[in-house]
Amino acid sequence: MLAYIIRRLINAVITLLVVSAAGRFDPGEVTVQWANAKGEPAGGIGFADVGSAPAWRNLRAPLAAIPRDATQVRLVATDDDLNPQHWIAITAPRIPQLRTLQDVVGSQDPVLLDWLVGMAFPCQRPFGHQYGVVEVPKWRILPDRFGAEANSPVMDNLGGGPLGITELLLRPTTVPTYLKDDWFRDWGALQQLTPYYQNAQPARLDLGSATRSGLWSPAPLRH
Repeated sequence: MLAYIIRRLINAVITLLVVSAAGRFDPGEVTVQWANAKGEPAGGIGFADVGSAPAWRNLRAPLAAIPRDATQVRLVATDDDLNPQHWIAITAPRIPQLRTLQDVVGSQDPVLLDWLVGMAFPCQRPFGHQYGVVEVPKWRILPDRFGAEANSPVMDNLGGGPLGITELLLRPTTVPTYLKDDWFRDWGALQQLTPYYQNAQPARLDLGSATRSGLWSPAPLRH
């Protein structure tokens, strides 16, 4: 059993207590317990796990389930399984201060909207395409993990989709997100895209028009 104490006054205005975890474990093997003002154990609850094991994901528990007079919380992970495929890695618990997707992403930043979610985010601006040049997106919005597994192969370089470009140029960082008033649902994911080459210059376009013969050839094709 792994346990440690986090001394923090529970603020009932904030909604969730979140723990990042990786591994394969059963419900109830990672719990949060709390104590009253006298330091006496007063109860505990488990976490909702909506991620894909064994990858890192955010376990969440509602703060409304923790009494307002609780002044200490303790995170307890129990691993009595000798199977090497059964393991637990956890971070310290945190209480996130939540903002809406519109506040974070807005309607001005270019966004890569996966094909399965394109109609669900009308306030976000899809990244542009003009004169054969793709605008570099700053964000990507994905469907839930089952949709992402089915969706990504047709968007990658083999499928001829935009991931063939963005995966070469941009580093994705998943931003922790939750669906308001449905906190335990896997709604999808938000990624912030950071260029690998910060000093890369935008493409310079030489635009114009010309009339050519059907037999005109400017140079040999590059192979």
